[in-house]
Amino acid sequence: MLIKGVLYCLVAGRVRNCTWRTALAEGEFLEMNLIAEDDEERGPALSEAGAAPGGALAAKPAASRRVESRRIAHRRDRLLSALNLITAMALLLALPFALQAGSAFFLPLTTGLTLGLMLVPLQMKLERFLPSVVAAVTNLVLCLGVVSAISYIILTPALVWLNDLPSRMYNVRTNLDPLLDLFDSVDQSVDRLSRELGVNTSAGQEPTMVVDAPRSVFEAASTAAPSAIIQTFFALLIMVFFLSSFSRMRGALMRSADTKLGGDTANRLLSDVASDTGRYVGMISIINIILGIVVTGIFWALGVETPWMWGGLAALLNFVPYAGPVVFFFLAILGGMTVATDPLAGMIPALAYLGINLAEAYVLTPLILGRKFLVNPLLIMVALSFWGWVWGTVGALLSVPLLIITKSLIERIGGPNIAGFLLDQTTLIRESPGRQRRNLDREPS
Repeated sequence: MLIKGVLYCLVAGRVRNCTWRTALAEGEFLEMNLIAEDDEERGPALSEAGAAPGGALAAKPAASRRVESRRIAHRRDRLLSALNLITAMALLLALPFALQAGSAFFLPLTTGLTLGLMLVPLQMKLERFLPSVVAAVTNLVLCLGVVSAISYIILTPALVWLNDLPSRMYNVRTNLDPLLDLFDSVDQSVDRLSRELGVNTSAGQEPTMVVDAPRSVFEAASTAAPSAIIQTFFALLIMVFFLSSFSRMRGALMRSADTKLGGDTANRLLSDVASDTGRYVGMISIINIILGIVVTGIFWALGVETPWMWGGLAALLNFVPYAGPVVFFFLAILGGMTVATDPLAGMIPALAYLGINLAEAYVLTPLILGRKFLVNPLLIMVALSFWGWVWGTVGALLSVPLLIITKSLIERIGGPNIAGFLLDQTTLIRESPGRQRRNLDREPS
């Protein structure tokens, strides 16, 4: 059929628009026409043969031939779907290793495009009064101003707290002595039991490796600073260029469509994905700001030093689902132990944060996000683990926005019907309910 379709395209002068799918469809169409013509030519002979003795062995009627041709086409489509599914699985397995190996290029590219997509709604508002390039630069300046203000609120008291931490570790050690003594007694009991059972605990120990660690935070930062600065600059440039050319790219995509309906669909797709991403990040930012204000007030009431630092840190770490609140919980324990006189008093700030975080996760977030932006926690954990493994901390921060972008695209474009292909013997293409009913009506009873 494929060869017949290619020959038909050559004869009809449709070489430029002839793809393998078009050729295959034309070949199938020609095959069914030949079958119908053959049946028309042989119709009188077949009717005479059916009337004559031995006519029971006559050829199949045209209806059965069409059913057989439809079955062959269905098997061909399932074979193509299986090949596409295998290829997609192979690409998905190779994707994380490619992203990890090319992180110097893919990480700033993805960061710039994701941040740019988040800021598209603000860019559209600014372009009503400013040219696109000026609006993009203004957008970047506003974004950097917010980041600088947050960094000043958090980093300035955090550096003071870190400088005073060595002098306060004695208080932490004193508060944790009962717990450390408990662990020490358990360790001694395990060693004593191992000796009585004749188990040599030192036989399986591997030799330790001495690593020359950085002697200061400045030394650790200076070694990674050049590549980090270059990647940050690259990401900011990509974000500015993406924002300044977004309207032109959308217009070019609309003009490239063959029909007005296709252009409107492309315009609505880009607008909806950018709007969903920006709204989600905006709502999450509002939730985290409320969380930071509440944490600041609670820590101030409990007498914790620099409560605004703890509130800002709680809001910032809450952008990383699940892992961020866990990190802040242990930091709050450490902060409480540095000033408390007993372990129970040192745990109060962390326990207060735990209650606030549970209220935020199960009451405030569903109330603000609603059903439209609620995401399955399992998908969030998978995305967080995947992007954190591929790109570390930056990947963990990008995991939820990338998940929202993917979810929004699948909702509007449609994903492959993998369950139907594996369980219902259909293809990977999702058919509309009306088309499914028409196909069922065509099936012979």
